[in-house]
Amino acid sequence: AIAGVITRVCTQNRGVWIHVCPGITGFIPGLDLTDDIDVLNNLQQYYKVGGVIDCCVVDKRDKKRKKEAQRHADADGGDYSKSEHTIYASAMIYQGSKKANKPTRGDLVVGRINRSLKPQNAPALMLELRGGYEGRCDITELDEMDEWENMPLGRLNEAVLANAPPQKHQKDAQGAIVTDESADDKESDDEDSIMSEDDEDAVTGGSDYPTGRYIRCRVLSSVKSSSVVEVSLRDSRLDGDLEDDEAPEAKEMVHAYVVNTNRKGCFVRLSRFVEGRVILKELADGFLPDPASMFPPGRLVIGKVKEVRDLPKDSKKGKKFAAKATVDLDMRESTLLEDQDKITFEDIKIGQKYKGIVTRVENYGVFVRLENSEMSGLAHLSECSDNYIRNLSDLYDPGDLVKTLVIKMDEEQKRFGLSLKASHFEDDTDSSDDDESTTSDSSVGSDTDEVDALEDVLVSDREDDSADIHSDDDNYVTRLAAKLKHGDSSAEEDE
Repeated sequence: AIAGVITRVCTQNRGVWIHVCPGITGFIPGLDLTDDIDVLNNLQQYYKVGGVIDCCVVDKRDKKRKKEAQRHADADGGDYSKSEHTIYASAMIYQGSKKANKPTRGDLVVGRINRSLKPQNAPALMLELRGGYEGRCDITELDEMDEWENMPLGRLNEAVLANAPPQKHQKDAQGAIVTDESADDKESDDEDSIMSEDDEDAVTGGSDYPTGRYIRCRVLSSVKSSSVVEVSLRDSRLDGDLEDDEAPEAKEMVHAYVVNTNRKGCFVRLSRFVEGRVILKELADGFLPDPASMFPPGRLVIGKVKEVRDLPKDSKKGKKFAAKATVDLDMRESTLLEDQDKITFEDIKIGQKYKGIVTRVENYGVFVRLENSEMSGLAHLSECSDNYIRNLSDLYDPGDLVKTLVIKMDEEQKRFGLSLKASHFEDDTDSSDDDESTTSDSSVGSDTDEVDALEDVLVSDREDDSADIHSDDDNYVTRLAAKLKHGDSSAEEDE
């Protein structure tokens, strides 16, 4: 144990520098000063220059702590003569705390936000933990799902990042740490080499998670062969809930954060272990000239789940951060505001009846698109009428509303065959319901008037609020959610 005199309190609450004896200077990072969050977030108030602090010297063989000391020294700066030696000390050990080992699942720890650390599996928030370890908080773990906000980590400014000085540990020829004690002084010659608060604000986009802020977090898991652990800031996690978020179900409406957008589509993250993709044509109803700029990393979006796929365990080998499931999403406003769920190929069964619209008439048959779906089936010439027809164009035209019966299914090609013969529908009436095992035409078309009325409301809303629903608006998700709620209430009133 030693006693040191505080010579300087670092900016951004990094820690304190102490004078131990002639020729010996020490550094105590904030995480080794105390575990009191209020004190850590205001070191200038609780630690004064000239004050005496009791601490313990960390074992020099502890490479992780030594590396951490070097990083803090370089980041904060200190002008020490080359003959001086710099030690790494801990007040926490002196106060009876154990040496910091790698945190394990369930541990409640204190971390210091450091936005200059490169995010692992971005978007994510990186934190410094005691003992030289790092914490990764996935963007989906910053807050509870129903409290998610758009761009919680801010918008990265590439120009500022490009000009930001690299964080390197520099030593002189004798191996002493080269620092600059006058870095906090406005008259320092090296002031320009340190990122200013304005520049840092630009890098984080004015985020609520600035560098230097200390927060309490819960460890979710450790990353193998790495000094990184995964943590969460959710209140429910801090209260002890460690259960992983469940994967959504098909047709469910979900929120997600954009991970990356390129010409293959928009890739999103729904939770730590569930990721998804939206193909470009399903990002919006209209043409998007620059999808990447409209859907940057960190943007909060809303979409409807089309399909969920569990990933095999083999796909996770060798990956530090591997998803357990992937989903396909549709983010088009027209899809999100639909009153009914669209019929998918998996919903169609042989023997089911649907209403449909003729889309094409050929010599060999008629193509019909099923109502409330994006799928078309073929009614072969032999299935278009109970009587022989020489020219199908005499009986059918594109746009005709017809009744269909599913008679064939091709699972591999995702195709199905239809019959338009009137004999299949002789016992059907517009007011009756088909057997529970089939979907009748009356059940398909029973809500037509309600859907039309709802569409009128939605079209009117789109015209009135078109300026307020653009996907590049920061409040896009909030406004769209309000529209969805309004659509539901309108449908209830119509009923």
